[in-house]
Amino acid sequence: MNKHTIISFILFAIISLNVNAQRWDVPNLSGYDNDPFHYGFLLGINQMDFSIQKIDPNPGKILPSGSTGFTIGIVSSFRLTDNFHLRIIPSLSFGSKRILEYSFAKKEITSTFLEVPLILRYKGWRINNAQPFIQTGLKYAFDLHGVEDNTTSPLKLKKSDIYGVLGVGFDFYFDWFKMGVEGTMNYGLNDILDRTSPTQYVDGITSLRSKIFQISVTFE
Repeated sequence: MNKHTIISFILFAIISLNVNAQRWDVPNLSGYDNDPFHYGFLLGINQMDFSIQKIDPNPGKILPSGSTGFTIGIVSSFRLTDNFHLRIIPSLSFGSKRILEYSFAKKEITSTFLEVPLILRYKGWRINNAQPFIQTGLKYAFDLHGVEDNTTSPLKLKKSDIYGVLGVGFDFYFDWFKMGVEGTMNYGLNDILDRTSPTQYVDGITSLRSKIFQISVTFE
């Protein structure tokens, strides 16, 4: 399933649920957002990839690509004001492979990230049982799989990184719980290429950064 298919499916789900939300006269969980703290869990589908800058801009020499993986996490949400919430979501992202294709070889890089996002969410006003939001923040990620791979691989990546996070979505209020649907982009802020042992896989790259697109569903 490619990224465009996932986005189309989620947008269809959001529109369908939002239409249904307009038909409900009495809002569910009317006092829910007045509580100072909520917790829950997150399930997501991610696509990990690279953003690359090369010494030679010829795109035929080094081509990055990614694949689909999965994310699970625990949600902790703290109410700051009526509209602003601070969210901490320790997560595990796994099952995704990133590829760097050179003219002479193809390198597959498997990563399993232990992640700690710190997210500031701005919540719009509720429309019956639906509520839009936008969010931004920072995320620390540590590659558990890379601890083993980096010992022998000719292409070595740094094990940790910091990401900038941007996201949008909707919360839907039901009788007993709140469900959120969100899409987020995660942009690595650091060059993650380990240059301690230069090889032919490293020499042509000026900067290699991670980027992750993720569609998530939360239950709180």
